[in-house]
Amino acid sequence: MGCIFLQPIGDIKITGAHYLASLKTASQSPIVYYTGAAWDKAKIITSASAWFNYLNTVQKQLQNPLKIAVL
Repeated sequence: MGCIFLQPIGDIKITGAHYLASLKTASQSPIVYYTGAAWDKAKIITSASAWFNYLNTVQKQLQNPLKIAVL
């Protein structure tokens, strides 16, 4: 499993089997995040390094969205 936050994360705490991310946002402001998971038996992402590479690629795409101008 993985999670990508668009806002900066403060701390990540580990409690048992859970990772808890804390972040601050202004009142009435949305918190935007993306979650996903991979299963090695699907034979698409078959290792932890492939998964982290995928998450890094998606994060870069979210930070630099495709812009199309019609002239």
